[in-house]
Amino acid sequence: MKFYLGPFQGITEAAYRNAFTSHFEGIDIAMCPFITNVHGRKIKSVHSYDLWPENNQKMDTIPQMLSKDPEEMFSIANTCKDLGYKEINWNLGCPFPKVANKQRGSGLLSFPEKIEEILLSLQDNFPIKMSIKCRLGYTNPLEIQKLIPIFNSFKLSEVIIHPRIGKQLYKGTADIQKFKELFPKLTAPVVYNGDIYTAKDWNEKNKLFEGKIDRWMLGRGLLINPFLAEEIHGKYTINPEERKTRLQGFLYDLLSLQLERFSNENNAINRMKELWSYLSKSFENPTEAFRYIRKAKTTAEYRQGENQIFRNCNFVETQK
Repeated sequence: MKFYLGPFQGITEAAYRNAFTSHFEGIDIAMCPFITNVHGRKIKSVHSYDLWPENNQKMDTIPQMLSKDPEEMFSIANTCKDLGYKEINWNLGCPFPKVANKQRGSGLLSFPEKIEEILLSLQDNFPIKMSIKCRLGYTNPLEIQKLIPIFNSFKLSEVIIHPRIGKQLYKGTADIQKFKELFPKLTAPVVYNGDIYTAKDWNEKNKLFEGKIDRWMLGRGLLINPFLAEEIHGKYTINPEERKTRLQGFLYDLLSLQLERFSNENNAINRMKELWSYLSKSFENPTEAFRYIRKAKTTAEYRQGENQIFRNCNFVETQK
């Protein structure tokens, strides 16, 4: 059984991954937030920092690319190979309109002929293994039916499926019945991704899939509750004081790493706020929790707000 850390732009970057690994267990592989390159130019420093081998010593990582240009994809893959990576993921899942409207991410799923054309152009000389992360479609969950034979025609290391359509963003619920119907049709190993917030959620899905899925990607649920993978593995951390101590240690180290990375203190604080937009939901009153750090602009203000959260807010009870 493998558990993956899902990619979130501005959150699950190298600093987060390194701090997470120092304080929590249960995640085997992390996927980097997507990187882009434009017509052979160097990868931007904001992305290359995340890929540097020295920043990825604690957890196995897989880079992710967002593109519809084969030349660009070759360039990114070769850069990753030079850095020592043996695999890369192609993002066909990003649902945000500014990406999808350019026929990238999930926006490309409506054009199976373009996906096939891209894969055909890559198959002979691509320098490293490639996996795909996708949704059921962009406008219609039946779009993936045309993609399955295309995916099966190429040697993909795995296919990660989030069973929503792009137009949904993250609204509604993941269509797990549709996932159950389609995953046996894929020849590559399949990873399930979507709506796992508690150990109970995972157990129900694992039972529904009859134990036939052995690769799972945790996304928003892990950002909300960093103990989630441990809870799925049966290592419940039910003592609120222990949860508080471990979470505070993680957040302290994470902010320290962010401050090392950014010359502008505000950039580091904003990264922490991005995380807290999810993490606040692990408390009974998320709005109150987030309010303590929402206006923080300095490290001192942030630290004070964080202390207030742990002093005044109660955790949501863990569901087993």
